[in-house]
Amino acid sequence: MEKIKKTYISEMRKGIRKLFFTFSLLAFGMLVSSLACYFSAYAQEFAVVAHPSAPDIPIEELKKIYLGDKKNLPDGTKVTPTLIKGTPEEFFQKVIGMGKKQFFQYWMIRIVGGGSIPPKDVESEEQAINLIRENKGAIGIVSVDRAKKEGLKILIVIK
Repeated sequence: MEKIKKTYISEMRKGIRKLFFTFSLLAFGMLVSSLACYFSAYAQEFAVVAHPSAPDIPIEELKKIYLGDKKNLPDGTKVTPTLIKGTPEEFFQKVIGMGKKQFFQYWMIRIVGGGSIPPKDVESEEQAINLIRENKGAIGIVSVDRAKKEGLKILIVIK
C-alpha cells in the first residue's frame, strides 16, 4: 500500500511539472507574440504629419510645439500636437531631443507649474488621422504609408 501511494504521488508530481512547463511555454509564447505585434507596428517608417493645407514646419519648430513653447503654426493657426499611445522612442529622441520618460517628466513639471497644456493623447492612428483631417492646426505621428494614403502633409520622416 505504501509503495502504491509513493508511485501515485510521484506520478502526480510529474503531471504537475508537465502542466507547469506547458503553461510556462504558453505564457512565454504569448509574451513574445504580443511584443512582436507591438514592435512590428513601428518597424516601418513613421512621420510627423499635418493637415494637407498646413505650412511647412521645420524640426526645430516641431520640438517647440511638442514642448509647449510654440502655440501657433507659422501661418498663425492655433496648433494641436497629438501623441498616439505607444509613440515610438525614436520620435522623442529625434524630434524632441529627449527620451520618452524625460518628456513625460518635463510635462508633469509644466502641468504642476500651471498654465501649460500637454500634447493631446489619442488612442490610435485612425483617431490621429481624423483629428488632423478635421483641424488644420493638428499635427501627429502616423506611419508613412498611411500618411501618403490619406493625403496628409508629411513634415518629417523618422526611420
